[in-house]
Amino acid sequence: MTSFKKSSSSGPGCAPNAATAINPRKQATRDLAESPSQHSFTVVLLISLASKPTSARRKRELETHPRLIRLVSAAADNPGVGKIGLLFVILALLTTARCYDTDLAASLAGMPIVGPMVEPPTTPPAYVATIGTPAASALPEADFATWFPTDPAADAYNPAVWKAIQGYMAHAKTQSGWAEVCKKVGAAAGGDRSANSALGALACSSDGTVTEFQQFSAQVLATRAALALWVKGAPGGTIGAIQGRQGEIRVLCATSVLARQGPASAWPAACAKALDVAYLSGDGATTFAALAEAYTIAAAEIAKLDPTVDPEPGYFAEAAKK
Repeated sequence: MTSFKKSSSSGPGCAPNAATAINPRKQATRDLAESPSQHSFTVVLLISLASKPTSARRKRELETHPRLIRLVSAAADNPGVGKIGLLFVILALLTTARCYDTDLAASLAGMPIVGPMVEPPTTPPAYVATIGTPAASALPEADFATWFPTDPAADAYNPAVWKAIQGYMAHAKTQSGWAEVCKKVGAAAGGDRSANSALGALACSSDGTVTEFQQFSAQVLATRAALALWVKGAPGGTIGAIQGRQGEIRVLCATSVLARQGPASAWPAACAKALDVAYLSGDGATTFAALAEAYTIAAAEIAKLDPTVDPEPGYFAEAAKK
């Protein structure tokens, strides 16, 4: 048999159980209020009784619920209480739902068909439609003549210059982004890559192997940019940014076409210089110079492999990615 626990809820319409004997109908109503789990059963039972007269069989069925018998007997067997009276009792029982912090509208809102009628769905804000949509990115303006200055009096750590370089190299991390970068740089470098090997190392090559070498050059230049900004204390320059770029260089040197050029080639030396860690002990100038040497080695090798700038970058079909 289901046990009914006394409720300590208080508030309007939620008076505690009285210790003295009271009217059976009132007692039954309070018993039901103390047992919210029985509400749905009671409502169905009372509606059924309202539509049919109480029979001996129905009374036997009610005997299995002793706490309900008082209410049913008082309401259904009393000739002075008709259907309107029963409906009033039902409504009175439903009002006790507030004693248990029940939100009927919220409960019905999850039901199909009925839910939208009780609580219409809210219209999502306009900004929700834009979530997950990448913002359009465009290459920042850059003065390529300042990227590799030859004037010894120029500030080698100029934040404005390295910030622009950092933006370009971040854009170059995808194939479509690299195509945009190498085209712009190629327009500034001219058709002869060897005439300006430093800038030409970033100009387009239709040779897929050279394109892989150029990814190394781009990573070295991006690492140098992060280091220059770190030395100056400018935004975008952190130890983590430098180490992240060097981690990508380490992967390229160990797994890409660079790892298959043999120990006699210039690439092992370029990799070793690109992975210099003197900056970790506070010597940023040494790492900055080592990165410059690594880039110079890579630029010279790229100019030898493909001395002519091409209009589009080349990729091997099986390795191409969008």
